Amino acid sequence: MNRWHVLLGLAALYAGGWGVKAVTLNLRYFKPSEFGASLPLLNPALLEKLDEFRHRLGSRVIISPAPGSLIRPAGDNESQHVYGRAADVMIPDTTLVQAYSVAREVGFTGIGVYPHWKPYKGLHLDVRPDRQPGSPAQWAGLKGPDGKQFYTSVERGLA
Repeated sequence: MNRWHVLLGLAALYAGGWGVKAVTLNLRYFKPSEFGASLPLLNPALLEKLDEFRHRLGSRVIISPAPGSLIRPAGDNESQHVYGRAADVMIPDTTLVQAYSVAREVGFTGIGVYPHWKPYKGLHLDVRPDRQPGSPAQWAGLKGPDGKQFYTSVERGLA
């Protein structure tokens, strides 16, 4: 198990104010370098759930290399990425159906499936505070005939 001592710059924001909070994380699979400069801005519960997701999935989980896969600018206020509560991950060695099932088991409160991501299919996983683990926000992002992404039911994305 890897023990990290991290200063989380937004950790106090979740409690209603700004500040810095020292947190110790015990993660089995992920390394701090996989989160880069975004690490201090990420919610500790997200990091712990990502690690548990990787453990239960039993295969590789890659943080998406796309810009904004962890933290996004404040202009996108609807996104959980703005608050450090979301990660976009790629799953090269398993099916979306299996990964979605494991994400639900782990208790993510927001789950999006993206079968068209490159180089591997992926998921948006978040720990939004306004949903419960048994009733997550869920959706699929698919590519339309025009090549543009559109949103639909998670069932359609898993078909």
